[in-house]
Amino acid sequence: MGKRMKRPLLLLLCAALLLCAAGCKTDQNSTDADDGQLSIDPNSSDVTVKAQDDLFTLGYDANETMHPLYTTSVANAMVDSLVYEFAVEVDQDFQPVPNLILDWTTDNGISWFFTVDTTVTFHDGSTLTAGDVAYSLNQARRFDAYSQRLNKVWGVSALNDETLMVTLADTNYMFPRLLNVPVVKNDGADGLPTGSGPYEFSADLSCLTLYKDYRNAAEMPIDVIYLHQNGDREQMISDYSTSLVDLVVNDPTGLSRLGYGSNNEVRYFPTTNMQFIGMNTLSEFTCYQSYRYALNFAVDRAYIANNILNGSAATASIPICPENSLYNADLASRYAFDLENCKRLFSDAGVRDYDEDGMLEYQLPGGIAEIDLDFIVCSDNTDKVKAAQKIAADLESIGIGITVRQLTWVEYVYSITNGEYDMFYGEIKLPADFNLTDLMTTNGVKNFFGINDPNYYEYIHSFLSAQTDEERYAACDYMCQYIADGAVIVPICFEKQQVLTHRDVVSGIEATQYNMFYNLKNWTINMKVGEREDTP
Repeated sequence: MGKRMKRPLLLLLCAALLLCAAGCKTDQNSTDADDGQLSIDPNSSDVTVKAQDDLFTLGYDANETMHPLYTTSVANAMVDSLVYEFAVEVDQDFQPVPNLILDWTTDNGISWFFTVDTTVTFHDGSTLTAGDVAYSLNQARRFDAYSQRLNKVWGVSALNDETLMVTLADTNYMFPRLLNVPVVKNDGADGLPTGSGPYEFSADLSCLTLYKDYRNAAEMPIDVIYLHQNGDREQMISDYSTSLVDLVVNDPTGLSRLGYGSNNEVRYFPTTNMQFIGMNTLSEFTCYQSYRYALNFAVDRAYIANNILNGSAATASIPICPENSLYNADLASRYAFDLENCKRLFSDAGVRDYDEDGMLEYQLPGGIAEIDLDFIVCSDNTDKVKAAQKIAADLESIGIGITVRQLTWVEYVYSITNGEYDMFYGEIKLPADFNLTDLMTTNGVKNFFGINDPNYYEYIHSFLSAQTDEERYAACDYMCQYIADGAVIVPICFEKQQVLTHRDVVSGIEATQYNMFYNLKNWTINMKVGEREDTP
């Protein structure tokens, strides 16, 4: 493979925490099954698929904290979003929506001023202030769930009860998209903090009850939401199938996916989780931009999204989620799958079958060299292994030698952080502003590619510095084209995740990546479809 990219071993931890490169989600729902699914069949005749009582119930993990800023449990974070409100909401288009913060202004994209809604009250009757929001943001900067999106924040302070000031390390006119952070009361109390959301915890955590002074209390679809402790994966599926739990979130592309069957209503919502190919720019073959560029056209994104990920992803050849208004479909189509074009581009770059053995070679100062690309993928996720194998098979069909090397998670992270690869199949959760600074710039903490090109920073900076929509669209196109032409990363798709409910129980769901209960006031919950024997 030639020259290796050397990175400090300290980055091993960074990769594990920051770069979810294989989508190896290792929460309490993980399994060792080959396909990540369990065998309970919710479609079997002895399973009732409608709610069996008039109790609307959510699952939670009793082994994890319910503190909204600290928890690492997806289930607990979902429950928390009913108790604690976000400073700013982010919709399915990844646009900021005022919430506890009513509006914002900036003159330079660095110093931001936010107006806090001081008519909001916490569950103890006290009034929300900018000090509470400042406290919450400063706490969030310390913990994994929010630290990365806020890592460009230099300072947060309350100027008075209504005004919050945030100072950034660099210009970003899209910063409000990053403020979907739970707000808690700054009272220094032990245990769970006080929230301001539509529901509050009962003393024994058995349920959530409607907060009567919530500003939209009259529009909430239900007065009491019951809580049920999650068990292992098999028990979680059983609890949902028998309607002990009425709503679940599923990641069908990750290790935490569960086999809930088809007798339910499924709503997909877009995410910023991008699957991509990463290139080692210090490797003997992939160090050449013309070779990397040709690889754009060797990725059958539609096949991967539809046949391997079963429709749970949206294809993308540029690093913007297709659901976002910044996504330029015409630009993206320039890099569509085309093996003949891929082979022609390789030929134009001098990659040809010089010895007529049916495989392509490339030229080095000492003569021609055989191609044997080292393509690594985490073996824990079978879908990503299949996707890597599909890409490798297509490359081999046009004469490119390539080996798919399946590695354990630890081996995989080590190989990436030490440059022991030519290509890797990766996944990363981008922030809602699609800021690629950490990933694509010379000193970026997620730059595992050997990038040493200041132009990446300039293009990304121009994108984040654009003050109008027109300027931002143009800057985004220039940035995406430069990234696609350089092909240090080759985007494949953006994942979709699911909200599942029993048929005819819930309508009006507008789930987002950050809040399953976004616009909860528009929901209708119908639980009057039977009665369970143990109903109190």
